This record gives sequence, C-alpha cells and structure tokens, in this order.
Amino acid sequence: MNTKTDGKWINVSEIRFFRDLDIITFENDEIIYSVLENVENEVNLKEKKVENSSKRTADLNFEFINSDRIRFYLKGEKITLFNETESKTEGQILEQDYVRLAPTVSKISESRIQLLKYNFEWNNEKVMIEFNKILDKPEIIETLKKSGYAGRKILLEKIDNTLLISSFYNNHKGLVLLIKEIDETKAILYGLPIEPFETIAKRID
Repeated sequence: MNTKTDGKWINVSEIRFFRDLDIITFENDEIIYSVLENVENEVNLKEKKVENSSKRTADLNFEFINSDRIRFYLKGEKITLFNETESKTEGQILEQDYVRLAPTVSKISESRIQLLKYNFEWNNEKVMIEFNKILDKPEIIETLKKSGYAGRKILLEKIDNTLLISSFYNNHKGLVLLIKEIDETKAILYGLPIEPFETIAKRID
C-alpha cells in the first residue's frame, strides 16, 4: 500500500518550469527532480536526474489536492509590458500540479492504440486524439513552413508502465494526459490540469 508520498509524480501543469516534462520523487525529506527526454521514434521516455535541483520539503509550500495529486505554490514574477520601453514586474504565486504515476491498464498493444482515434469534451471544448499526424490544415502548414513551423501533433509516450498522451506544438511539448485504462472502445484519462481531473475519451471511427 502506498504511503502519502511514495512513487513518482509527474508534472501535469499547463505551464511547466522545465523545458522537458519533469517528475519528482520524495527522498529523505527532499524532493528530487528528473526530466523525461524523448528518444526519437520510440514510445519510451528516458529519465534523467536534474543536477543541483533537489529541494527540502520543509522549504516548500504545497498541499495534497487528493491522495494522488499535489499542488505546489511557488514564488514567481509577472512582467507586464506597456510599450517598448516601459514594463512592470510584480510578484505572484505560481501553481504547479503533480500526479502520482500509476500503471496503465491496457487491453490492447501500444501499436494498436496509435492506430485508433478518440475524442472527449473538456473545458467546454471537444478534443480529438489522433496519433502521429500533423493536425493543422495543409494551408496553415504551407503558410508557416518557411519560418520552420513543424505543426501540431499528438504522440503516445511511456514512462515505466504508464502511457501518456503528449501534445506537441512546433516540436514543443504542451499538455500531457495520463492513461488510466484503455481498450478498443474508450480511454480513461487522468491528470487534466483543471477540474474535472479525469475524463473518458470514446473511440471514433
């Protein structure tokens, strides 16, 4: 049975401080940070510890939103630009949410998952999941390709035994959703950045 801080916790915030997706573990009253790096053309992510980034839990302000979700309140700065020469800097509290990793219950193979499409409603929007395909319209790609725009796409990724649905915008990783269960008809997703934190995506033809 898990204790309160056992396991690995993955950052599910919409805006993250590290360039790569990060995870934390709790070790001897400290939080240890690692980043997850992509290996080209592979589902599995490579875990790499971030040097000199550990923090004492006693020095951090955080709370358990539920037994598997932690929210950290970190001091940051907000910069407001008035024009080219004037700006204003204000202190603000930034929220970072981490969710405990749990093994995905899957009744189908990873290669099969990548052939299927799912959709779900979240934040008053309909979201479609289609893997390994540029999701922008051809005319948008054509217009922006001179500036090096690589388009929007969704990839299936994996850390340990947990499958992730990772969205990319111009090769930069954005929203990441975790798969709790998946089969031919539906996928139960968790780790959404705002409530409800879990949703069901249904397969579409």
